[in-house]
Amino acid sequence: MRLSFSKPKRQPNLRAKQREPRSLPRSATATAAGYDLSFSAEPEIVVRNVGRSKSPVMIVDGLLANPKEWVRYAEEQIEFSSDPELLAHYPGVRALAPDVYLEQLTNVLGLAIADTFDFRIERSIESQTMFSVTTTDPNELTVMQRVPHYDGVGSNALAAVHYLFEEDYGGTAFYRQVPTGIEVIDSGNVDDYKNCLPGDGREEAVGGGYFVSSNENFRQIGKVRAKFNRLMIYRGQLLHSGMVNADAGLPSQPGRGRLTLNCFMRQA
Repeated sequence: MRLSFSKPKRQPNLRAKQREPRSLPRSATATAAGYDLSFSAEPEIVVRNVGRSKSPVMIVDGLLANPKEWVRYAEEQIEFSSDPELLAHYPGVRALAPDVYLEQLTNVLGLAIADTFDFRIERSIESQTMFSVTTTDPNELTVMQRVPHYDGVGSNALAAVHYLFEEDYGGTAFYRQVPTGIEVIDSGNVDDYKNCLPGDGREEAVGGGYFVSSNENFRQIGKVRAKFNRLMIYRGQLLHSGMVNADAGLPSQPGRGRLTLNCFMRQA
């Protein structure tokens, strides 16, 4: 199958226009607790366009200066929860991450994100950063966890996934809804999307397991391979699904499982 990503290309102008990272208080960096949660000042940035909509997807490698320190922090300092309010349909466990992640993301990638998505992180009116570990058995997924989804309606919201695992647990794929041709959800088509969910969302019509390929209802239009210390940023309105490789096992321990940092941002 031919994917409709544009040819990857380096974006030297993005790196050149980054802010110089400012120093952060010790309380914010958690250095006092024995963890180095700093960012690299010069990560590698690639921007791809996905689907007919040519929606931008930013891929950043090497963003964390010491990514294993973040994994160690998650193992030793974070208490994960299955609270439905925190999960928001996520198939696993989650916990809030320290504010220093978004602070440094703003410093290092803020201008590159503004150039790519016309989005200013510092003007966000709502943001949340979480550690996440995918743990749900494929046979126990809810209906909405078995189909591609969106994180918000409209272009004023961004989502980010930072892969912090080295095993083959799978990356993220993007989709087009076949009956409607919808790739990007907005206020004008969200009802059409919902009305064309397979079998009106009935469990027997959706199928089982994690959604990792294509079928008569959703066609995969691009994907990002998971890589340790790789960050992916996209508009939350873009239909997507985690390509979870359940055959690799889904351990709940952060240092052994499908650990990610997930960030959601919305501006007015």
